[in-house]
Amino acid sequence: MRESKIERHLREVAADNGWAAYKFNSAGHPGVPDRICMGHGGDLFFVETKAPGGTLSPEQAREHARLRRRGFRVFVVDSLDAVNTLPWRF
Repeated sequence: MRESKIERHLREVAADNGWAAYKFNSAGHPGVPDRICMGHGGDLFFVETKAPGGTLSPEQAREHARLRRRGFRVFVVDSLDAVNTLPWRF
């Protein structure tokens, strides 16, 4: 399965649950997660999508660690099922 299919599924599941899943590109900061998922009441988390069995690059691992140290939730998903288990309800 291609990463693009997982990312498309992420957008669809987010919308079905009333969330926005914006594409995240940050010039000068390689390794940022693919999507910022924003829910109601200011709830948000970051999601990195990978093809099944895909691994993080060193830049991604460092950036994810930086975000987590700042208190943000960062998830890595590599399947449709993993997308379905994200915390869409709080």
